[in-house]
Amino acid sequence: MKNFCFLFFLVLNSAFSFQSIGQTANAEILKCKVTIDGINPESISKLQFQNATKLHVDSIGLKITSFEFSVYRKNKKPLVLRNRENALFTKEMKDVISDCETGSKIFVEYITCVDIKNISHTLSPFSIKIK
Repeated sequence: MKNFCFLFFLVLNSAFSFQSIGQTANAEILKCKVTIDGINPESISKLQFQNATKLHVDSIGLKITSFEFSVYRKNKKPLVLRNRENALFTKEMKDVISDCETGSKIFVEYITCVDIKNISHTLSPFSIKIK
């Protein structure tokens, strides 16, 4: 009886451990590389950024479905813009980029994507400093 209880506890514990691992895997932020039209965000120029069309993710099978674009400019209120449909920069986002001065910061965050199984994931945020 003692061995049976121990075995039952071991099986039960393994089942809960496996379930917990599975749930946290979907909740994590994926560390995939996100670029702007294939250009690394750390090395993009203002002109390249103005002419960019969308965000790209380097992992096959992932499709960006939405993101948030936060802009911090000198002597202006912070501005948050969202695209809840796809990875494209909206006209409003492009207008804000062209209005940014040197030193302005843009944060691209809350980047969501779906995989080939249509499971939603969040990608790592990144920032760009206008040079």
